[in-house]
Amino acid sequence: MKVALGFANNSQYRLCLLILLMLFSSYLVSQPDIAYAQEAPERVLSELLQSDFDGNSGGRIDKVIYTSPNNNQCRGEKDCSLPAREVFFLDSDPLLIVNAWNIEEIISVDKSHMRIKVNFKVLAKTEGTGTPWWENMSGREIRAIKGQQEQRINYDLALKDGKWKLIDPPMPCVGILAIVKFFKSKEESYRERFSKLKSNGDSFQLMNIMIHHEWALRQLQVLNLVNL
Repeated sequence: MKVALGFANNSQYRLCLLILLMLFSSYLVSQPDIAYAQEAPERVLSELLQSDFDGNSGGRIDKVIYTSPNNNQCRGEKDCSLPAREVFFLDSDPLLIVNAWNIEEIISVDKSHMRIKVNFKVLAKTEGTGTPWWENMSGREIRAIKGQQEQRINYDLALKDGKWKLIDPPMPCVGILAIVKFFKSKEESYRERFSKLKSNGDSFQLMNIMIHHEWALRQLQVLNLVNL
């Protein structure tokens, strides 16, 4: 038996077609694994990695989720626990300093969980605690890594409320050019402040600025060596 669908006019046909399209769109929205294609988590991670590489300390905002107060994914290294916050600081937080990165493998754990393996060419890393001050004159220091070391890091992403989020991200991998630019700006700023204060500033202020200026210069010296 054949069933024929007839419409009195074109307006009825267009109205029926519009209703069908609306129903189909609603179905896609309710099915996040369908609405987001396989490349969506890769794109989200690529944007975040490039943001870290460019030294954008606020690039992780609204893109990460932490499952504990402190993120301890430090690969067994001493003193590299990154606080569970979306913003990181180039002068005081744990960092890997790299000159390249590339996505190597994408693993689908399930429809709402992806694991992406990324390879980095690591030149240096930071060690120590915070920025230098009166009782801690060294602060966090950049340490060169002998040779150009390749390091593979796993990133886990989960689909939350229709968006892919990075779960407990490792420490940022910052590009060598971005970190050099940052410390050059720091060194110039400390030098200018010292010049302005040396005639009428108190001895404590001057000593504090001198400590910070020397610290910024040390970081630049190391960076210049690894960037040869």
